[in-house]
Amino acid sequence: MKNSIFSVVDIETTGSDMSEDANRIIQFSCTFIKNNKITDSYNVYINPQMSIPSRITDLTGIDNDKVSTAVSFEDVAHKIYEMLNGTTFIAHNINFDLPFLNKEFARVGYKPLDVKGYDTVTLSQILMPTMESYRLRDLSNTLGIVHKHPHSSASDAFATAKIFILLSNYARKLPKSVISGILKIKPSLPMNTLDFFESYKDFEKSCNNNLCVKNGFYLQKVDNSFNNSRDKFDKCKKAYTDKVSQQDNSLESSISKNINRNPILIDADSVDYNKVLQPIIYGNKVVFSTNNIKLLQKQILQLNLPDNTVSLHSPSEYIDLYKFKSSLKYDSKSKKTKFIKCQVLVWLTVTKTGLLSEINANYNDIDYFKEISSNYANGNYYLKNFDRKLKKSNVVLISHDYLINNRDQLLETIGSKNYNLVINNATNFNATFLNNLSANFQFNYVFTLIRKFQSDLHQTHYTNLYDVFKNSKYISNIRVIDKGIKKINRNFEIVFTAFKKLFITKSSLIANKDGYKCIFSNRSLINFFNDYKATINEIEDLMSYVANKTFNVKSNSVIMNKFICNFMDLSEFIGKIRKIRKLLGEYENVFQCMLTVNKDKNIDNAIFEAKMISSSGLIKQKIYDNYKNVAFIDCDWLIASCYDYVYKQLELNGKRVKKMIFKNKFSGDNKFLVFKGYNDSGSKVKFINKLTEETDFKTFVLTDSTCSTEKYFLGLHDSELSDLYSIYARDITGNNYKILKKMSNHSRFVTIGNSRLEHMLSSENNADILIIDSISDYFKNNYLKENSVNVARYTLHLYNNIMHFINTNPNGTVIVWDDINSNINFSKFFQKYIPNFKTVNSYIEN
Repeated sequence: MKNSIFSVVDIETTGSDMSEDANRIIQFSCTFIKNNKITDSYNVYINPQMSIPSRITDLTGIDNDKVSTAVSFEDVAHKIYEMLNGTTFIAHNINFDLPFLNKEFARVGYKPLDVKGYDTVTLSQILMPTMESYRLRDLSNTLGIVHKHPHSSASDAFATAKIFILLSNYARKLPKSVISGILKIKPSLPMNTLDFFESYKDFEKSCNNNLCVKNGFYLQKVDNSFNNSRDKFDKCKKAYTDKVSQQDNSLESSISKNINRNPILIDADSVDYNKVLQPIIYGNKVVFSTNNIKLLQKQILQLNLPDNTVSLHSPSEYIDLYKFKSSLKYDSKSKKTKFIKCQVLVWLTVTKTGLLSEINANYNDIDYFKEISSNYANGNYYLKNFDRKLKKSNVVLISHDYLINNRDQLLETIGSKNYNLVINNATNFNATFLNNLSANFQFNYVFTLIRKFQSDLHQTHYTNLYDVFKNSKYISNIRVIDKGIKKINRNFEIVFTAFKKLFITKSSLIANKDGYKCIFSNRSLINFFNDYKATINEIEDLMSYVANKTFNVKSNSVIMNKFICNFMDLSEFIGKIRKIRKLLGEYENVFQCMLTVNKDKNIDNAIFEAKMISSSGLIKQKIYDNYKNVAFIDCDWLIASCYDYVYKQLELNGKRVKKMIFKNKFSGDNKFLVFKGYNDSGSKVKFINKLTEETDFKTFVLTDSTCSTEKYFLGLHDSELSDLYSIYARDITGNNYKILKKMSNHSRFVTIGNSRLEHMLSSENNADILIIDSISDYFKNNYLKENSVNVARYTLHLYNNIMHFINTNPNGTVIVWDDINSNINFSKFFQKYIPNFKTVNSYIEN
């Protein structure tokens, strides 16, 4: 690659689908690279001989005036063709830029470019597998590349060239075995991108002292010591406590004084987190439980504390090097699996944790991660001597799930009476606790898995397990596994047949809007499990026996690895039944079991749900009582009328609680309007049409249901608004991630969703107007008829969304539809919580 010339190209077009004849190039830019240095660039605006759509102007800044006097593509085609011919074509998503360019060449009579092509998106995903986003703008920000005008092709081409040079430098430093491993896997990459790695397979590498060899892999060395950070921590602590002791009336001082005494409720925004975290961390040893460990780690890193923080995860979240090595010996059929194998090879040279979730992929949805994850802590390179580091740590980070599910193990390891417990994302903690003491499963899932086992063992259209091991010492294991699976199947048929016969009759099914439900008597279920205890115990004994025979088979066979993954799913299924039996026995009075059946009454597809309906003091007993003191942190949750609800959810005695609010919640110039008289979806759609047409605002509509989301989307999509605005709807035009990506690229949009806004809106993806539809739907049947806990729950939900919106846009407007038929006075309701609002009767009045 030393003397190669690379042409890094980006184009802006009038559309995103090259199959549409109306789409044309409006800007072409190219940056040239030789010997890993940028040598030249070329940029030209092109007149598309058509009107540029407003959404393209919003995205690129290129309008009709800018291209009105520009050249046509035909005028510059010869020059562009000559420049690119003989180079290696580079683009960030090459499957868009090169075909689009060749289509334009074909339109003016040129043959397609005969060039090699590399894709920097794919190269970035392999060589930088832990990046949060691979959008050009996000990569540039993370890598410190100046990218002043995203979606201007000149700026995009220059940024892409810089990224390509960085990627080339990364590839130079990778061990030869990693490069050869990628080439051996042969992932399916765009155009000639795989040849990029071919260029570096014989490249002479400099010695990297940070790497070591384990199990045949080059790994980042892991040091589980703190390197005498204890002394540094004590010095920092003394300096901080001396400073805070002089601030008698500060909130930081209040936390320092109370962290070892009373439970603390803290209402703090992310910008205040350093003022919250420091007194907590320096106050005593602390266990942080959170919904988002990565985010909390970032916040703690910003404090520049000595290195004494440890994150705890279950062994199944770590890579098993032996399993990964075995998986490399077989050729995967899945393109996605091949791609992830390449990512893992590179990732092993940089990770210090071994946590598979670091890799940017759908960790929870990809079976291959399950295939290479660890079953136990012993022998895991990344967990070796980890307990020693844990015992010396001052700060332990865990997820809510880990805190609840690994309670005893955690207490045994750290001796938690020395620690304060801090619950981050506190409003979700009760729900997480109840969810972890609940389980659900689909009846026919176990038989689906068993059919897969039987197919792996006996299929005739492909190689089966008997074929694979017929001349192996493991053939006896396969026979035992086969017999064990058949016995497990028979026992499940006995249990489920008896269950359906005893509990599921026509008279027991209660109709609802989605189908039918059947609610069980806990005592009857306990008696049933007791009656079939021997059969269920035999299933569990058989599973242990078959597991032993299965995991003792050493094989690189694809079919055996697939069998193991399915077997782990079956173990998880049986674990759910074991969990339900145990919880029913322990918490009979606060446990509810029910069956949901679809409208065709197909019991095989029914879902059995077992839920804890109340924590009933269990959180305090099982969690809080094991710690020195407890603190709770969240944002926008301390509202006077909701205190009783918060105390109940967190199982606290309100008389002993210390409450602290760390922010001025209404520092912006927001407007709050309650609109009366908009009761049907048609008038609401007309309102949004008129509002957005006249104001040019970005708008978010917060709905209460998927049904409402669909009504808005269809109404707006069929209107003239769709020609001017991008219209997005959750689960209709994409998931949250895809919609966010699109929102960030457009200055005018209407987005409709029924999720919490913190998942959708940020300082980069904010909106000018938040419309809440309709607040009466949130309170219907709850506010008027049920107890105040429901009112508080919905109050917090709405208040949290409103506060998140105004924090992302201090000048934004909040609009609430008021149902004129409702018995609730929404003006008084909002006056309690939100100043500076008014009620209006129509759009004209505003």
